[in-house]
Amino acid sequence: MKRKFTLLLAAAACIFSAKAQVVFTENFNAPFNPAATGWVLINNSVPVANGTWFQGVGTSTATFPAYNGASDDYMASDYNVGGTSTVTPAGISNWIITPELTIHNGAVLTFATRKITANPQFPDRMQVRMSTAGSTSAIPTGSASVGTFTNLLLDINPLFSNSTASAVANGSVNGYPQTWTIYTLTISGVTGTVTGRYAFRHFMNDGGPAGNNGDYIGLDAVTYSASCNLPMVSVAGQTICSGVTATLVASGANSYSWSSGGTAVSEQVSPTSNTTYTVYGTNQTCTTSQTVEVTVGTNLSVNASANPGGICPGGSATLIATGSATSYSWNTGATTSSIVVNPSSNTTYTVGGINGSCVGAGTVALVVNSNPTVSASSSNSMACFNQTVLLTGSGATSYTWTGLTNPVNSPTVSLNTGTVAGSYTLIVTGANAAGCTATTQLVQSISNCVGINNNSANTSNVNVYPNPFSSELKISGVTGIIKVYNALGQMVLSTSVNENQVINTSDFIKGIYIVKALDSTGKEVKTIRMIKN
Repeated sequence: MKRKFTLLLAAAACIFSAKAQVVFTENFNAPFNPAATGWVLINNSVPVANGTWFQGVGTSTATFPAYNGASDDYMASDYNVGGTSTVTPAGISNWIITPELTIHNGAVLTFATRKITANPQFPDRMQVRMSTAGSTSAIPTGSASVGTFTNLLLDINPLFSNSTASAVANGSVNGYPQTWTIYTLTISGVTGTVTGRYAFRHFMNDGGPAGNNGDYIGLDAVTYSASCNLPMVSVAGQTICSGVTATLVASGANSYSWSSGGTAVSEQVSPTSNTTYTVYGTNQTCTTSQTVEVTVGTNLSVNASANPGGICPGGSATLIATGSATSYSWNTGATTSSIVVNPSSNTTYTVGGINGSCVGAGTVALVVNSNPTVSASSSNSMACFNQTVLLTGSGATSYTWTGLTNPVNSPTVSLNTGTVAGSYTLIVTGANAAGCTATTQLVQSISNCVGINNNSANTSNVNVYPNPFSSELKISGVTGIIKVYNALGQMVLSTSVNENQVINTSDFIKGIYIVKALDSTGKEVKTIRMIKN
């Protein structure tokens, strides 16, 4: 098997001159897959038959083995590409076209070719052509067309001589060699640097089985080299600790390829022992290499902790790095051993430590706890004088009531309404198990209840709720009429009810209301003071 270099990734090697760089080599190792390697095969012979260029048959006594490598490692074309007619000669135009390459003056194209030694009376001809149209290169169609391959670089045996001459004179060869012969073509006449393709064309009239021209030719060892100034690639070595990633940075070239697989200007590596890496630097089409060693030292022990380990929203904690490092760097950008942070959600922090040539890292997770959702209620939000109401807090694990004579630390508070009317705002602060707090308010109304006959004790089966209410009142236990009066004594609603009823109160303004329930005989069965929130 022959060795095959891939495009632009060959190690630096100067051939033909001190400033030539091999960038492409194709030896057509069997089985050769043109499409997979970027080659184009097209047979424009008229008539066309039996395919196009094919894998060489080096084991046949009627042909010949490859220039190098295994016997079949070359491409071949013969007279059969011009059809099968034994009566009418064919016009043979059989193309094999390289992948797209960078073309500029001074670039060098070399290849090996020969024809069969048998039947010298059937002369062959091959042209070497160039297109500088890049990706827009037009593939020729028809036996006479050359598409955008208008640059004829070499014409081997244009006069269809039976000679085996191999010398080049004025861009042509007066014969076709019967042994493998290397031809070297130096590119000129190109403006600047362009992209394009090279083509090898088995070409003749009066060919095919019925013609007088054409037999069997081979193509092998295609090499393309570009002239260039060799780049001066440099990269600095590093010493790291085991398990730590080192970043190698190259300079001096336009593009790079690392032996570890990367193609960027920098390469991250994590060796477990002392390791040598190679970087290939390329300027246009010229490549040189440089080696660099990464030395593996001893890891550092770096620990990170948080005080406290959990915070409430809006709170802060102190992160502390300890260990054998002499300097630290946090992922927040801070470079001190301790920092203060106030995240809004659970966050993991990382700190790196350095001591000489070795490094280490530690992490700490800081939990942000939620505040409780605290609510408060009164057993009677519109109490009369000298009543006892029960105030209850919920949603937390501990509570503190303020707005009273003295603060009370309890989930419930028994409050005597006294004899002073008014609305009183009580504040309850609740804390959860994590120590996070939230505050809510409760408005307690107290009046002397003059003119109100609250006969709920005798009519316990009649219920008007909720109290306070907002968008609706629910009535149960009475069939009759519900009347609602505002704080000025004006009736704002009178409606019939039947046992269970829901009254829409969304249009009521906020304030104090008197609700009276009358049975079917018109007897008042319940009167209650209520608050609209």
